[in-house]
Amino acid sequence: MRIHNLIFCFSLFGLLSCQKYEDFRANDPSYAGDAYFIKASISDAQLGNIFVDSPKAIEERGDAYVDSSFLYIGEKMQGVHVFKNPEGAVPVPLAFIHIPAMRNFRVEDGHIISDNGNDLIAYRVRGLVNLNVGFSLSDPLLTNPSSFGIINRKANVFTFPNYPEVRNVYFQCPDSVGFVTKWETKPNTQLLNCYR
Repeated sequence: MRIHNLIFCFSLFGLLSCQKYEDFRANDPSYAGDAYFIKASISDAQLGNIFVDSPKAIEERGDAYVDSSFLYIGEKMQGVHVFKNPEGAVPVPLAFIHIPAMRNFRVEDGHIISDNGNDLIAYRVRGLVNLNVGFSLSDPLLTNPSSFGIINRKANVFTFPNYPEVRNVYFQCPDSVGFVTKWETKPNTQLLNCYR
């Protein structure tokens, strides 16, 4: 009987001492505004999806690099646009090098050196000098390793920023995705746990 009374007292004490804690986000005025949600992402396996493609329109211009033959314009999380006639009034679109999680690049000795997710890659582009405007995607030159292709990859050199560039915002936690390539802002209607 004494043990039952003791258990009852501890149970009653536990019930009476419970408090409801308020979530800090409910009282944060910045939480009531817009938040960032994942619009597009890629997996680790998709990082290797690097190839030469037909030219495409530039959506968000990034860094540019010019050598004697070509103008290279980077586009974050997309790749590198390549133009012939870099010194002319109107450079001619030649190709697009698809690098899915690229943020920065440079061109050196016929290679594009860039980040790609957490990795550092060197992609051979020597074949650009033999590529004609309006080339066919079935051109054997595109699959020739002496013309195009990854020649080196160093894994985990960088830490990919899996968060929005802006600060003091709530965002959807990217726990279940590899690399977020696009964010979008929407009204914050859920209790998001990530904040930067």
